Amino acid sequence: MRITRMRLGNTVRLRRTRAPTKDPDLDARRYTRRRSRSLANATLTVWSYLLDPAFLKGFYDRHRGRGYEDILTFPTVVALTRDALILHRGSALPAIERADERGEMPTCQEAYYAKLRRIRPELSEAFLGEAAQRLAALRPPRPGDRALPASLDGLEVIDLDGKQIKGVAKRLGPARGRPGKVIGGKVLVAYLPRTGSAVAMAAERDGEANDIRLMPRAVPLARARTVGPRLWVADRQFCDLDQPALLSEGGDHFLLRRSLSLGFAADPGRPARESVDARGLRVIEQWGWIGAVRQGERRRYVRQVHLIRPGAEDVYLVTDLLDETTYPAADLLEAYLKRWEIEGVFQKIVEVFHLEHLNRKAINQRPRPKVKKARCSGAHTSVQKLLDAKRKKREESKSGP
Repeated sequence: MRITRMRLGNTVRLRRTRAPTKDPDLDARRYTRRRSRSLANATLTVWSYLLDPAFLKGFYDRHRGRGYEDILTFPTVVALTRDALILHRGSALPAIERADERGEMPTCQEAYYAKLRRIRPELSEAFLGEAAQRLAALRPPRPGDRALPASLDGLEVIDLDGKQIKGVAKRLGPARGRPGKVIGGKVLVAYLPRTGSAVAMAAERDGEANDIRLMPRAVPLARARTVGPRLWVADRQFCDLDQPALLSEGGDHFLLRRSLSLGFAADPGRPARESVDARGLRVIEQWGWIGAVRQGERRRYVRQVHLIRPGAEDVYLVTDLLDETTYPAADLLEAYLKRWEIEGVFQKIVEVFHLEHLNRKAINQRPRPKVKKARCSGAHTSVQKLLDAKRKKREESKSGP
């Protein structure tokens, strides 16, 4: 440490400063620690704003449906869940115990798990949408190069992708000791590549459900959070004869990867165009119809962009943006490649909130919950008597006559 003299008006003050070192690595580590503390403080400040109790109370009143609050309020449940994910690597028990020590846990811990279990998926969907709106007011412009080509500036590009929750711990009795893996629920997320944020989500408890089942919920939620016209970008599983009609409502447009199971009939009156992209790969543009003639109104006239990749699977994109001059094929291919950013978002969520630890944590590694006898004494006594009776019966059967 070094002491320096500072003169403020007629007052002389002594200030202690850290003396510079001759070790650049040590200085770099100190600088990194200071930046980390600043980032942590900023993150906690944003959390406090997003999860403001007044906002959470109003949100729950608007979206609770048939749910209700008694002793354990919705803001308290959200705060406990936040602490479990951020501070305790996905474990709720330490978060509950710390809250009880601070006098912020108004009931027993079993009430928290029961409340969390009864939260409807629709409430979670609305929570993501409204929290994303509050966060948008704080978010600075995205740094770096343009997120999307200039030809798409007049469109709000929205990427759609689903995520299945895998590696769920085998905590239910029928699943313990059995081979195979347990799959949780599934979500379909609407992602904005320009801002790098998700704006809407549709959830389904059945993890085996197809993403198409969630489209009627996810698309209206995303439309309510964005301003059109929009360009919906999605993978081949969304390319059938029904989704283009849904995605093109209200003047919106679509850019979908065509599955080879969906036929394409080229328009003989409009010749194909061939070009080369920035990587030297051939690109063929054609206009025509997806679907057979017998499909009637479901048959749709589209523009197909065919990217030929030697040694890899070719990419076929179909879109209702028919003007090749206004919307060049290279720009549409770039917009589709941006769709893969959402996979990075999913991975960040898993890493930041320790979801892999939360999902895969073994049942025998969980600490036994401590029951608060003052508030749950009746239930604790009944359960303890039942366990004692089973243990005694098991010991008698082992000892024999």
